[in-house]
Amino acid sequence: MSSPARTPTPVGRLGQASPMAPGTSRPGLALLVITTVQLLMVLDVTIVSIALPTIQSDLGLSLAQVEWTVTGYALSFGGLLLLGGRLGDVLGRRRMLMVGIAVFAVASLVAGLAGAEEVLLGARITQGIGAAIASPTALALIPATFPEPAARARAMGVYAAMSGIGAATGLVVGGVLTEWVSWRWVFLLAVPFAVAILALAPRALPEPPTRRGSLPVASTILATTAVASLVYGVSRTPVVGWDDGGSLGWVVAAVLLAVVFAVVETRSTTPLLPREQLRIRDKQVAWASTLFLGAGMLSTLFLATQFMQLDLGFRPLQAGLGFIPFSAAMVVTSQVAARILARIGPWRLIGTGAALAAGAAAAMSALDAGQGYTSLMLPALAVEGVGFGLVFVPVTVTCIMGAAPQEAGVVSGLTSTMQQLGGAVGVAAIVSLSTSGSAATHHPDTGTGFAVVAGLLAVVAVAAGALLAVRERSRSLAG
Repeated sequence: MSSPARTPTPVGRLGQASPMAPGTSRPGLALLVITTVQLLMVLDVTIVSIALPTIQSDLGLSLAQVEWTVTGYALSFGGLLLLGGRLGDVLGRRRMLMVGIAVFAVASLVAGLAGAEEVLLGARITQGIGAAIASPTALALIPATFPEPAARARAMGVYAAMSGIGAATGLVVGGVLTEWVSWRWVFLLAVPFAVAILALAPRALPEPPTRRGSLPVASTILATTAVASLVYGVSRTPVVGWDDGGSLGWVVAAVLLAVVFAVVETRSTTPLLPREQLRIRDKQVAWASTLFLGAGMLSTLFLATQFMQLDLGFRPLQAGLGFIPFSAAMVVTSQVAARILARIGPWRLIGTGAALAAGAAAAMSALDAGQGYTSLMLPALAVEGVGFGLVFVPVTVTCIMGAAPQEAGVVSGLTSTMQQLGGAVGVAAIVSLSTSGSAATHHPDTGTGFAVVAGLLAVVAVAAGALLAVRERSRSLAG
């Protein structure tokens, strides 16, 4: 059934909004639940990142194999996010959030008890499935829960800051658990968080109106298999190299599936993705930027963790503490970005933040163990944290603002898909580029890896600058 006609919210303007479902009578508790879901998702990535060298040693894994504990999660997470978002639109976001969190909790328990690579990988993939259902519904619940623009902007700021808090908490707590207890607790810790969310969600969260209609099965299958094929093909390259026919075959298959998906979507009367949103230039650039930013963020965590533990000889707790400048800077600047977004506009913040992060990554490409931690790595991580903090809020707001209430889930799913796809493909590609391609390789070339990260972030800065230049030229001609 088609939705009623509406006037979409102009991108980047926080003072207008599409009609929303009634909010909740407990906004504070609702925001706590929503942001705890975001904390859990970010915490899971960072807390595992700091434990990777210990997991690698304990289970006897190669660098490529341990990288799959990250990639396997990202593959299922990124591949199913669009489906997860649409399920929330059709079946109810609060309901599907709870289903996703329940799946995530069970998988976390299994991962914490895993004794072999296969069990751990299976649990990580199942965690990704649960996260793919919960994450987009949580993000989509913000406009439904906070219909007033000012309250919604504040909620988005808290939601964005939770990424930085999750990074700080995950890296430090992950270091404590890995060094003093066991790496298994980096997975088991998610269980009590999930139980708390399941207990509070029915009382705190509203259930916005659902989107009537059937799921676009063909589009969903094509989108999922295209993303999974791309991630799998690139993830093979650390072991078999870029000249392997199998890896190239999977990448080519992903491209072909994406083309078929686009054709099916064009002809469908009930497309998976909202066409109106896809035609907006700001959103096109924002989603592409989210892809590169996801690659840059997760790759930075991976490379810096490897350098601190393998080159500097840091223990897991020391490495976790070493990320505090990055995380603290991200928390502070994300709040600043949320407050000044309406006045400055998203693209100046995105361009400035991406340029700062790119410069910091370029500086870290010159890291050397003889320099220690404080002379270069500490200030570079702090500057990169400032950059990501400035970027995260405006790029997320640009991606999701203006979507109709019945499409908020799938739009949020597309936003998260780009971030997770970037992270999965970025880490796999950087591991491949910074190692010799041997399965026995245990030490990446972090200099090469950080140079690639700098390039990815520079693309975002240039795109933001180009968009601003086009806009200023249009204003000049109009004036």
